[in-house]
Amino acid sequence: MGEEEATLEVEIHVEKQINVVVSCRINQKKHKTLWFLQGREVSRKTVMEKMVELNIQMDSLCQFLPQDRVADFALMNSQQLLVATEKAVEAPQLSHLLQKLNSSLKPLLKIPLWLMKACSSFSSTL
Repeated sequence: MGEEEATLEVEIHVEKQINVVVSCRINQKKHKTLWFLQGREVSRKTVMEKMVELNIQMDSLCQFLPQDRVADFALMNSQQLLVATEKAVEAPQLSHLLQKLNSSLKPLLKIPLWLMKACSSFSSTL
């Protein structure tokens, strides 16, 4: 049916530094995956931390589009698409600041509704 083991290797160019080499060895028969960074065996968590350090967003639909993830775009509403796009094109700090701003503005959006109700109640008592 195929090979028992496969190795995937990606070399990432880093400006003014040594390129980062990430390898993943998958053994289908043993149901085991080994991760390597610069040829040294490491945990998956260590590889993910390195990706964050390099500002590679592993969960970004815009950076990684395997076929099973492409369908996720079709299921997103306009707000979700905006958030996914922001994450893909901007620094993670900006995405965090936009989330914080959004949370801060939610109470303010309720003020006009509250004010309208108060004005309506006031005018009906006149």
